[in-house]
Amino acid sequence: MKRNLAPVHPGEILREEYIQEHGLTITEVAKGLGIARADLSAIVNERAGLPRTGREIVRGVRQYRAVLGKPAKKL
Repeated sequence: MKRNLAPVHPGEILREEYIQEHGLTITEVAKGLGIARADLSAIVNERAGLPRTGREIVRGVRQYRAVLGKPAKKL
């Protein structure tokens, strides 16, 4: 059965499942990933997609989950 749901923006996933869930700030996450705070903020607030920094963010999130001992999720 096909569901007619709109795709979820990657920023929503980052915001809800990683940043808010772990009580982090945009500044902390951007610094940890080595990207500009403004770039991460635009993605998390759904004003931008995942440009070249997308791969860096996904890699950073996977590393962060590994440190927490949680399996990586597909984004």
